[in-house]
Amino acid sequence: MKYIITLLSIFCLNATSYAAGPLALGTTTTLRDSGLLEHLQADFYATHGIAIRSVVLSSGQVFNAAKRGDIDIALTHAPKAEQAFIESGMGLARTPVFYNHFLLVGPKNSGLKLNDKASLSDALQSLHEQRLPFISRDDGSGTQAFEQKLLSQLGIEPSGEHYIKSGRGMGPTLQLASQLQAYTLCDWATWQAYQAKLSLELIVSTPQAKQNQYSLVTVNPNTSAHPPQASAELFYTWLTGPAGQAAIETFQVNGQQLFHAGMAKSEN
Repeated sequence: MKYIITLLSIFCLNATSYAAGPLALGTTTTLRDSGLLEHLQADFYATHGIAIRSVVLSSGQVFNAAKRGDIDIALTHAPKAEQAFIESGMGLARTPVFYNHFLLVGPKNSGLKLNDKASLSDALQSLHEQRLPFISRDDGSGTQAFEQKLLSQLGIEPSGEHYIKSGRGMGPTLQLASQLQAYTLCDWATWQAYQAKLSLELIVSTPQAKQNQYSLVTVNPNTSAHPPQASAELFYTWLTGPAGQAAIETFQVNGQQLFHAGMAKSEN
């Protein structure tokens, strides 16, 4: 609580010279492709009458946009990039707000040989040993950062024709995996939103072990080329408060809850 009060005080001190206007929110393709972004936009507008202009990029690209002063606040899922942005002096603080988990999807009638207790790391190891087609986001996203973390832990430096780089967001990467009958890592929410349109199936899902944390990262008005709108304070207060957390918890696709409010027990 002390942390939140301090952070809001910084917002207030630096927001007095401009009125609350449309909010430029830097966020990720997974939130757009899952449908949560549109849901939050509608709820926030209904509460505050303030429109959200979404700048949808990979998490790494979001922080480049923040450095240019193109966004007022960031909502991303790349802990290392978030911390680096804060340590650079461009960001003020990082507040975890909701999470889901990562999973591996691939062709139906998969040729990947795994036991019932296989982890995502086990699956990636087997994929690369068998040289089965795998698609990497390769776009500086939080999902790619997670993939690279797992591969590094396994001592794998992927190369060859079986390792395909999409350079696309999560939804289009899933579509490409379906077209090529390849494997890919994705998040639970985008999978739920897209699976009915794909010729893929769930291969490995370990909700407790590989959780995918999303956090709000506030922009430092003293270092930004364009100080954030006062609406950034309102959005922060709303999303971290009861109304915003309820909007996250109640959001569903096909009867499935896609995100859990708060902080995960372990982070990606």
